[in-house]
Amino acid sequence: MYSLLPLLSIMAPLSIGILHLILHPFWFLEQFFKKAHKILLLFGASLTLTIILSMIPYILAGEILEVPHLALYVDSRNIVGLIGVALIFFLTSIYNVEAEKGGRLKPTMYNFFLILFLCCMLGLLLSYDLFGIFLFVELTIGVSVILVAHNPSKLSTEAAFKYLIITAVS
Repeated sequence: MYSLLPLLSIMAPLSIGILHLILHPFWFLEQFFKKAHKILLLFGASLTLTIILSMIPYILAGEILEVPHLALYVDSRNIVGLIGVALIFFLTSIYNVEAEKGGRLKPTMYNFFLILFLCCMLGLLLSYDLFGIFLFVELTIGVSVILVAHNPSKLSTEAAFKYLIITAVS
């Protein structure tokens, strides 16, 4: 069955992430945006979880949700993975509200890369085209290197570099 829900499950958090990028240049309003980026992160995570949970009745009815032109596909095999990724990200964003104390990236950029990581993981689960899988794997590697290097310690930079070299060789 043709449905836009698989596409919407990727585009909704991506649009929230782009909103984080739009807020990034307004550093002089940082006091105002201090809690706004955390609220946006929670909103993006809950919206993504809601969209993915709304696919369950269709899947239980035996239907297959797909966007054929973009090679996105949801069936009974990958809905559990989608729910797991969205639920873990939702719990991570709740934890992140109080735990994020700072790092190399500004909070808006950190949240953008965090949401981009969610989009990459969902895209990896939804894609059934070899090019799409390759694209989402490479994006996931790039974003995870940035998120590992976010920690201000020297070990995290070294770990990110080693991870980048290992994935480049493989």
